[in-house]
Amino acid sequence: MIMSARSWLLTVVASFFVFSTGLALAGTRKASGAPRIFLGPEGRRLTVIALAPPEEARFLIHFEGCGGPWEAKSILHERVRHASGDEYIVSLGKKKRFTSLRSKSTGWSGWTEVTAEAYGTGEALPYAYSEKESKKLDAARVTKLLALEASSR
Repeated sequence: MIMSARSWLLTVVASFFVFSTGLALAGTRKASGAPRIFLGPEGRRLTVIALAPPEEARFLIHFEGCGGPWEAKSILHERVRHASGDEYIVSLGKKKRFTSLRSKSTGWSGWTEVTAEAYGTGEALPYAYSEKESKKLDAARVTKLLALEASSR
């Protein structure tokens, strides 16, 4: 079967569209589990999204109301577990790392103390998990936060 020039051109254009869309979708991360929202002083808000696969311990943290260069950005972090709690760390280049979120177990009660600092602000502040705000977070908002991180890579 011989294709006309128009059919061939349409096939090439359609193939390119499918290929480029596939690349864009491949760059978007997928959430693993329910996102968690932590509220801080003066309207500060952190949205923490575990990423798939869970065994890689990667998390997206979105900063709102925190100021600094990370304001309104979703930043990829790695969780490092310790006996006393967890640290959420981001690499800033060769051998330079920054811990923006720390959770610390405060005993047998199961309560956790969380402090966070947005890069460049110079202040670590207390945050508290908000079950109410976390339940309000819908899939569309999570998808938007994942896309924000993908566009900043």
